[in-house]
Amino acid sequence: KNEGLYEALSRLKKEYKPRASFYLTDKKEAENTNNELIIPLEHTQYVLPRLENNSDYFILIPTDTITQTINLNDFFKEDFDFPEDSGYAEVFFKNQDFKSSGIYVVGKDLYQYFSNLLGTGKNVKENFLWYLRNNRINPKKVFRDINYPFVKDSGSLRFTLKNNQSITSSLKRWFRWNFTLPLKEYREKSSPLFMRESSILRPVFMIFALIVLVVLPIISYNSAISGDEEKHYLHAEKVYSWFKTHGEDDRAIDDPKFVLYYYGQSVDFLAFMVIKTFNIEQIYETKHVINGIFGALTIICVALIVRLIAGNMGAIVSLFIMFFSPRFLGHSMNNMLDIPFATGYIFTIFQTIRFLKRLPDFSIRPAILMALGVGFTTSIRVGGLILIPYIFLFSGLYILITKFPWKFLSKDYIRFIGKGLIYLTFISIAGYFLSILVWPYALLNPLKNPIESLKMFSNLTIALRVMFEGEIIWSDSLPWYYIPKNILMTVPALILISFIIPAFLFQKNKKQIKPYWIFILYFSTIFPIAYIIYKGSNVYGGWRHMLFVYPSMVAIAAIGIQWIGDMMPRKIIRPVFYMLIALAMINPISHIIRNRPLEYVYYNEFTGGVKKAYKKYETDYYLMSLKPATKFIIDEVLPKEIKNDSDKLIVTSTAPADIMNYYFKDNLDKVKIGYTRYYDRGMHDWDYAILPNIYINPYQNRKGIYPPKNTIKEIKVDGVTVCAIVKRENRDDYKGIDLFYEAQQTKNPNTLGTSISLLESAISYDPYNEIAYLDLANAYILAGQYDIARSKLNTLLEFYPDYDKALNMIGYSYLVEGQYEQNITLMDQSISYFLNTIKINHKFSSAYYNLGLAYLLKNEDQLSLSYLNKAIEFNPGNKQAYYVMADIYRRNNDNQRADQILNYLNSLN
Repeated sequence: KNEGLYEALSRLKKEYKPRASFYLTDKKEAENTNNELIIPLEHTQYVLPRLENNSDYFILIPTDTITQTINLNDFFKEDFDFPEDSGYAEVFFKNQDFKSSGIYVVGKDLYQYFSNLLGTGKNVKENFLWYLRNNRINPKKVFRDINYPFVKDSGSLRFTLKNNQSITSSLKRWFRWNFTLPLKEYREKSSPLFMRESSILRPVFMIFALIVLVVLPIISYNSAISGDEEKHYLHAEKVYSWFKTHGEDDRAIDDPKFVLYYYGQSVDFLAFMVIKTFNIEQIYETKHVINGIFGALTIICVALIVRLIAGNMGAIVSLFIMFFSPRFLGHSMNNMLDIPFATGYIFTIFQTIRFLKRLPDFSIRPAILMALGVGFTTSIRVGGLILIPYIFLFSGLYILITKFPWKFLSKDYIRFIGKGLIYLTFISIAGYFLSILVWPYALLNPLKNPIESLKMFSNLTIALRVMFEGEIIWSDSLPWYYIPKNILMTVPALILISFIIPAFLFQKNKKQIKPYWIFILYFSTIFPIAYIIYKGSNVYGGWRHMLFVYPSMVAIAAIGIQWIGDMMPRKIIRPVFYMLIALAMINPISHIIRNRPLEYVYYNEFTGGVKKAYKKYETDYYLMSLKPATKFIIDEVLPKEIKNDSDKLIVTSTAPADIMNYYFKDNLDKVKIGYTRYYDRGMHDWDYAILPNIYINPYQNRKGIYPPKNTIKEIKVDGVTVCAIVKRENRDDYKGIDLFYEAQQTKNPNTLGTSISLLESAISYDPYNEIAYLDLANAYILAGQYDIARSKLNTLLEFYPDYDKALNMIGYSYLVEGQYEQNITLMDQSISYFLNTIKINHKFSSAYYNLGLAYLLKNEDQLSLSYLNKAIEFNPGNKQAYYVMADIYRRNNDNQRADQILNYLNSLN
């Protein structure tokens, strides 16, 4: 300790009489080791630092912090039992502070390779260990029952980032390992025995990863705008204003329509700040590039996990199959909630594996990155908090199944557990508070409001209508297998098959890959799906809300593919196998090329492709077809229709107006934007309508009723129409409906008669004009011609079976007729139709209201009140229901409750 390395060894040679002897080189060579004693070891001699051919093992010992004499014979008490492909052991001592002791025993072949690679000089050990970790060579843990012989770090937990090398040196080392050495070894056709795969795969992996990182943001620039982007961008603007005004502008926490204040949506806020800071006009294009970066980072995170667990070949496979996964690729370009959430989710899992692999050495860098991962994921959706129990679960199970150097429940073992809990607690608390930094609602009450958000998402009340298995179903009433079935139908077949391979081959590969890492990936994939099934969560839009499980799914599949490949002979057969893997992705790759920017509309070979799926399942639920549709109108329609500056076309769509305005932003002097639901299209005035195939009755898809009459352009995916552009040639429906509403107000029979004539003309022109039939029937009811009204509605039901509005209208015709005739039988007939209506659509407020009226007319007040309450439950803005309820309470002498209802109605107004 006091004499210096060379002098101490010289004296030790004279005074110490072990079974071995020391051979010293000159002092200069010893000093070049930078105070790290490198001792080639075999049973008869020690040599510093020259390599002797008859040596079997070598010991690396840091000498600058030694506090006591080390008896080197203590290292020979057991055989290190290195595997055939060489390896190394890490030595642990009593009272060690869980940081690496710095003493490593290294096999001959391994040390020879790295000594030639690194030479002597500074940071030999750090470089040596860095290279080992990057080649996935893990040390055997060896315990020696002697006190820790080095100076201990002060404190039980050091949050310092020690860096012994400059950034330049680190980059040189990285470049040398990933490019220079592999190319050299490839030219020399030399590959060390301990390397499990060809070193040329390292630069191939790096090049592929770089291509993904560059290409995905570039192709995202011209992606279509998703149906959700407009509202999230507007909310990001409100968040910005909240911070700018120090909370005075409270729109960011007052959003009754979309309740987006429950979301952190940090990436949307980031995109808004970039757009505002640099005054960028291409709003959505910028958002898409940013989203593309997160999509690329997600793919690369998956590849890094596979590389860490299995190797470079599997990592390359994962880059390939994930990039060419149509659903994931499509969402990577414009889904700024689900894709960044997936990025944070898989990144945190990656860092958790890195953290656990280094135990019992507690590494602060993975711990900090885990906290950042938890914080980032939760800042997008509060569901990211699930990662906190994840890291406790994964760490706890890992400690239970892993053999560490200390005896179970010994003093050192308990200290080890305690320090681990401190780290995990730090990660959890830091991640939680990082997540709320740009989340106004959470900042108002950091402990209460995130929990409220979590409860809200667990019991989501917003429901959409979804086409599934040939039926239109409310999303909160979908069968439990909705998500699993969507995954099985839309994930490329190769990935589905490969996903199950590790479950059967882990026993065969457990010496090469710790099965626990595979368990973490399986758990991260399956548990969230099982949990939402158990909770009966409200999901829709395919499985986009569950995209965050896809990265771990791909990681498992890529590991499975590499395992199969590793079982095959390297020459000829193995390359052919990987060529077949590439060919197995031909279907999704060709789909992506053919159908851009609608690549996400994909169904796999097991489903029969999009052609077989579209009549039963959703296609363009994210409204991506609006981009090519609007482009057609701009390029083909406007030049023909606009003859002078005063001309203006009315273009309507089922999309939000802001999205349509953005597509037409350079042509708003020629175009006026409108909005319509598909089945209400006849109610509005328009020249051209863009009508995506969403919420269309499956029967109409099967019978070819969609696309509607006068469709001049169809946007298709694999031959299936996902959007229709319709030119209006007849306005009788619009004029007739307008006159009908006028007749309702004025009670003018002439106006009503003209309305009926126009609507009859409209259905003669287009026999599948749903709204014209509905309003024509309504007009006949107003005229007292109930049988004709019901005849028209029955015709409507022939081409739109189980149409809730038509059934409700038939019931309404019986209700009006029964009231006029004072006929209880007709009342009962109306009730049967209303009950059938709510059986088909249990959220139909008007049907509940009509049931309330029917039972009121039958003097069954309690039944009437119960149905009126249901009407208000599904439509809180149903004012007539409030008035009728108040009247019922008044006639039952309950004026207090009647006044309460009217006061509440006034507060809503």
